[in-house]
Amino acid sequence: MPARGDDHVLPIAGLISHGRGNARVGELAGPELAAGLDVEGADSLIAGGGDEDQAAGRRDRPSGVGPARGTQRSERLGEGMLVPQPPERHFPHFHAAVEVDGGQRSPWRRRTRQAFRREEPSAAHAEGSAELGAELEIINASTDPAEFNLQYQQAIQDGADFIVGPISKALVNQLQQQDKLQVPTLALNYAEDTREPTLNLYQFGLRPEDEAEQIADFALAEGRNLAITLVPDTEWGTRLQNAFTERFEKLGGRVVGSEFYPSKKNDYSASIKKLLNLSTSNSRHAIIQQVIGQPVSFEPRRRQDVDMVFIAANSRQARLIKPQLEFHQAQSLPVYATSHISSSNSNSDDDRDLNDILFVDIPWMLANSDNHDFQEIRHYWPSSSKHFSRLYALGIDAYRLIPALRRLMINPGETELRNTGQLSVDKNGRVKRALLIATYDRGIAKLLEQPPGQQPIN
Repeated sequence: MPARGDDHVLPIAGLISHGRGNARVGELAGPELAAGLDVEGADSLIAGGGDEDQAAGRRDRPSGVGPARGTQRSERLGEGMLVPQPPERHFPHFHAAVEVDGGQRSPWRRRTRQAFRREEPSAAHAEGSAELGAELEIINASTDPAEFNLQYQQAIQDGADFIVGPISKALVNQLQQQDKLQVPTLALNYAEDTREPTLNLYQFGLRPEDEAEQIADFALAEGRNLAITLVPDTEWGTRLQNAFTERFEKLGGRVVGSEFYPSKKNDYSASIKKLLNLSTSNSRHAIIQQVIGQPVSFEPRRRQDVDMVFIAANSRQARLIKPQLEFHQAQSLPVYATSHISSSNSNSDDDRDLNDILFVDIPWMLANSDNHDFQEIRHYWPSSSKHFSRLYALGIDAYRLIPALRRLMINPGETELRNTGQLSVDKNGRVKRALLIATYDRGIAKLLEQPPGQQPIN
């Protein structure tokens, strides 16, 4: 075990224990964890087939795979131009990753481990010397707050200079209650409290509220000022509706109507009719017929005080919502959504019902043709890299952000293009993601615009 020092890192991860027999397997199952993280949805997380750990000989990184490429950072010059810079140096030497606590067979455990362990050699590559490569230990984190605190302190005593994790929002909340952490820690989720920052605590994840807020920005930039929202009758749906509404109205727009749809059903016509005021139109028709005492020719009309629809939905729900909106007289209204409508295991025939929906997503999903990380992951884990694609991007970016976090936080105007977006760090240590905008054309997701000067990830 290396001695503690300024250049040492210890990540604590939470699902796997390498060389530790005292870490308790927690009670949080993979689907429950996925729902808490809002990564692709629990339904897609448990859909993957095959055990690629076994296919790869249960190695954390397949033999013959060299250091990851394309980790150049970028600096913004002149008119927003991003100029590639050399890879960031000064990876801590020893770090612990506290992964997700989902049991030994948890899909989350395997994918997080694969992404992190795949990146371990890249630290040595970034430094130019194998002797300076980061040593990674993955600890099976407990979901019990008291036991997790003991594991956290033990990791520091064992030489951790940097900790990655936890992923549980409750445990991130627990860390943020402290004024200062003993070593820099990158949590893979966000605390609910946005009070004064905790020194040495950084927070990074795939927060769905960020996407809803960026949809609000994009819609307003396109001149859409009057919105209606359609979200599922779940806590997740409420969160996205609140995030979109708050941002949209803060910037001068107005949300003129909102409805919830039954998330576990396939027919959303009642919610859509109410949202579009078609129920009111039908009621007026019935009243007129009753008054004049004879049938009246009638075509229902939707409300006219709206110029866009924001929906929160997964891919299955979105495929049902878009045709039903068109059937109920809303075919001329542009529809905006988050990345959750885009399935990692997409099919162009199935996705034709998503045509023309505008949504945001990460470069890993939309601009990956020249991304060597993406290609390697797809090659070595072909099944899970489809079902859990965004998790790999999150794991790779978390590892590579380690040496850049402090620099980004003290330079708020500086960003780095990574697999999960154009990343920056605010004064509270929270990583912010600027995403790409796309739409569906003939059932295929297509990038609409590339930020000025943005370089491809390769």
